Amino acid sequence: MNYPKAVMKQSELIKIGFPKEFLDRAYRNGGIAFRINPAAPNSPLIYDTQALEEYRLAQMKIDNQIYLRS
Repeated sequence: MNYPKAVMKQSELIKIGFPKEFLDRAYRNGGIAFRINPAAPNSPLIYDTQALEEYRLAQMKIDNQIYLRS
């Protein structure tokens, strides 16, 4: 998947179709998203789109393996 920018806000990714739950899970995974101001708990999240794409592909692979086993 091609992303318009190398770093995108969560709201921008939601506008292009990513579910908020998926993005929250990717943030909790670590190394994919960061707060613009780490000291502020309400600071917007920004995502490294290359890392997000790698995470998305890895999740698709896991989902396919689970589907094939059931």
